[in-house]
Amino acid sequence: MFIWIPPQVMCILTSPGIVVHEIAHQLFCDLFNVKVIKVCYLNFGSETGGYVVHERTNTFHVSLLIGIAPLIVNSLLCMLLTFPQSVS
Repeated sequence: MFIWIPPQVMCILTSPGIVVHEIAHQLFCDLFNVKVIKVCYLNFGSETGGYVVHERTNTFHVSLLIGIAPLIVNSLLCMLLTFPQSVS
């Protein structure tokens, strides 16, 4: 069964993950000295939850790492938050 959920409601429900996602992009931009032009951590007014606009990079690996930064940061954060439960 399919239930349609309005984008604004989804943005509210997923807002912590959206913020961490955008922080990860910005963190990796700062790590590789890529200038960040504009950041929006949470955007309730449109279908995109947030965004980071940065300058073009010169190398493919820097672009790749900035692109997959949320996967790395969110995974590490999840492991850190769930580790105490796994050892008890």
